[in-house]
Formats: sequence, structure tokens, C-alpha cells
Amino acid sequence: MSDPFSMINHRESPRLRELLRLLFRGKERWGLVRDLLVPPLALSHRNQIDAAPFALLGDRLGAARDLPMAPLMRSVVDQSLQAFSFFFPPVKDYIGRSPISPHGSMVFSVSRWGFIDWNYVRDLDWRIYLPPQIGHESGFLTFLRNALDTSLRDAGYSPLLRGKDPEGRDQVQLRDSKTGAIHGFHLYLLSMEPGFVSRTLHDGGGYSVHQTYFPEDSIDPYIEVQGIHWDKMIARQRQQYEEMFQKISFNTFGGDDPASARLKTPGWYSIKAFKWYASLAHVRGLSSLVDEILGQYHSFDGTHEEMVHLIRHHYYAVLDPQSGEAGRLERDLSFALSLAYARGRAPRGDRLVGEQEPDPASRVLILEAAPPDWIDAALLFLDQGATGARVATNLVSRIRGFSDAGRIRFADGILDTAFHTFPDGAEGMLLTSVWSFVFTDAYARRASETLRENGNNATAEEVRQALAALLASLIARAIRGN
Repeated sequence: MSDPFSMINHRESPRLRELLRLLFRGKERWGLVRDLLVPPLALSHRNQIDAAPFALLGDRLGAARDLPMAPLMRSVVDQSLQAFSFFFPPVKDYIGRSPISPHGSMVFSVSRWGFIDWNYVRDLDWRIYLPPQIGHESGFLTFLRNALDTSLRDAGYSPLLRGKDPEGRDQVQLRDSKTGAIHGFHLYLLSMEPGFVSRTLHDGGGYSVHQTYFPEDSIDPYIEVQGIHWDKMIARQRQQYEEMFQKISFNTFGGDDPASARLKTPGWYSIKAFKWYASLAHVRGLSSLVDEILGQYHSFDGTHEEMVHLIRHHYYAVLDPQSGEAGRLERDLSFALSLAYARGRAPRGDRLVGEQEPDPASRVLILEAAPPDWIDAALLFLDQGATGARVATNLVSRIRGFSDAGRIRFADGILDTAFHTFPDGAEGMLLTSVWSFVFTDAYARRASETLRENGNNATAEEVRQALAALLASLIARAIRGN
């Protein structure tokens, strides 16, 4: 079996061989991703949905015009930071830079329908990411509520006086004139301190790739500092969903403590379960299951017991962490994360992202296309014989044609690079998804920085060339195995 080291001509490319050994911790044989000196990070966050759908509808919420929410919240946060800076000047540096993001059912509604379905959304939930110097007991939330109330009134809306959420906390609220429903703004303060990614929302931190929209790139520096490894992200998401399933299972199939029960309407947990399971199905790209679950959510008129059965039948039993099938849950979450990141990296409207093989047993999930410039660099190695594996010119041209058509793609559910026939009959190649975090300029820069820190001088371009040779060896393996 070929490996990237044996394929590189020792006399012609000693530097590439040396760099690959360093990148793979001195190993002499074929390197796996887990052997890399610099683990690939999950840093490819990109907005999957636009800001435009996040708007307050004037004709339903009491104003003469619609109001875009992303700019509104950006202004509210910056006004509040400016006011707070009179008491604590260091926060001035965060004005315009503190990340904000809508989340929950509001974002799920937009990502599913392309607009906010006000019959589905109950609360307008926003995450406000703050510098560590501002704590939950600082009084900053009061600044936010006041600024939000003032901004809404200036825009012609009429926030309700003394609005309270179900737990009795102050809340800025608007009344829906069509349904009479009250939509309250929930403002969650999250501290941007080390480890915030690893905690849950209610623990004062937490970041998820699932249904999260950031109006600008302000989150990126914080995500990079956290150094989110792909395997750690999967493990964390699995833990969160296990906790969620256990909680909803207890309250749906068990009971609720009296204090909490008084704050919930009849069947609240069953309704919440529909939303949660529909959300997870949505993240995994199971659109038909989403439609079925939400169809039941909107129109179910049976008994509570029948609703509970439907919840378990449609999703809970599939991913129940107590069933002894944690491996399947791990795989499902890996697929969900791969799909979320692939949709972020791929051009909008890329229809191949998320396609699965007709045979469910194959479990192949097609993701984004490999970067053409990386493919070109790899093919140059093969075409020139620099790796000791010169490939026929016509075959190189054929593979370059795959790349030009976006048919060299990353995928989940495959063990090695291989030729592939897509569902529409077109030919191409698939690479395992984890390499999508390695064959990038950002990874080459990080790897070169790490090598220099370890006393091995290497420019980002040198590392990029070594990785291109690695990609060439992956393609050559597929050719030899064909």
C-alpha cells in the first residue's frame, strides 16, 4: 500500500519528505489524520442564512414599517456598551466587536422557511457575547433592556409595559395583533472567556454550529482562540444531545417538579420535544422527517398519550442514548456536524451538499467540493512525477475535469479516497471529510507556526506544498485501487 513518504522521490524532494515526517510526528509510514502534529480545527464557520429574514413585521407588531432585527440588536448592544463604558472604560474596545446571534426557534424558523413564522416562534432569543469583564451581576442586562425598549419605540413599535417572562423576569415584549400572542425578547449574556465554547447556554457560555447566525465575522477570533478540534466538537455535541434527550424523556414520559410545572402550559414538554427533534432532524438534513414532525406539531389533535407515542416513534427511539447504540448516535452527530460545516463552506445553492446514496446501507454523505487550487497543486505533482507516481496525462486531465465540475468532494461514510459515481450518473472522486480541515491555507499557516515554535523553520508555502503532495498520494491511491 502506498503512503505519502514512499511516493516522494527522496533525492528530488528531500524537503517535502522531511516536512511530512514532522507533520505526522516522525512516522515513516502512511499517516492518519489523528497522527498529525497539528490537529485539524473546526474553524470554518460561515453564515448559512441571510440577515434579511430576521425582521419585525410592522403590520403585525404595531408599527408602520418592518424593522430588521440584526442591525437593531447590533445597535442596541453597542449603545449599551457605550453607556456601560462610563463606569468601566475597558469595554470601549468591544464596541462593534462583541458577537451577537439569534438562536432557538426563531433561527430554525428562518432556516426552514426563509422567514420567521410568527405562528411558530414564541420568543425572540438572542445571544449577546460579552467580554469577561462584564458579568451577569453587573447590571449590564438592564442597559440592554432599556436600549432595546427605546430603540423599538423610536422605530414606531409599542413595547408592553412591565413585560415578564414565564419565570417572572423583566422582558421587553411586543404583542402580535393577528393572534394576540406576546413575543418577548430573551437576552442571554454569554462570557467570552476561555472555555466558553464548552459550556451550555444556561451555564453562561456555549457555541454550537447548529442553527446559529452571526450578523458579522466578530465571532471568528474567539472561535480561533478556542482551538476547537473536530473530535472534541463531536464529543461535545453528543454530550449536549444526550443531556437534552434525558431531560425531555424524563419530563415527557415521567413527571415535573411542581414549581416548574406551574410555569408550563399543558403538554408543554411534548410540544418542546417536537421542536427539538425537528431541529436535530433539520441539522442532519432529514427534510422529510422535519416536515412530518412539524406537521404533527402544527395540526395534532389527538390525546397527550398519543402525542408522546409519536415523539418516541418518530425520533426519540432512534437516538435514545440508553439503547446501547451510542455508536450510531456518534455517527449521526458526526454527519450533522459535517453537513453544517460543509454548507457553510460551499457556495450558496450547491445542491450536491447533503446528498446521500440511494442505498441507505451505504451511509455515504456528500459534502463540499475540494478547493480547485489544491487539486491543481496535487495534480502537478502527479503530472511531473515528483512523487514517483507519474500518472498518464489523459488521466490527470480527466481528474482535473472532475475538479472543474466540482466533482472531487469530501464525504462522510467512506474510509479512503475513491472514484465515485454520483446519483445523477456523473463521475468524480470522494475524499474523507476530515481532510477538508487539512487542505486549507489556514491549516498550512497554523502548521508552519507550530513547526517554527518547535524549532523547525518552515514557511506556510512549504507546508502547503507538502500537503499538496499528500493530497496527490491520496489521489494516486484511488487511481491504483480503481
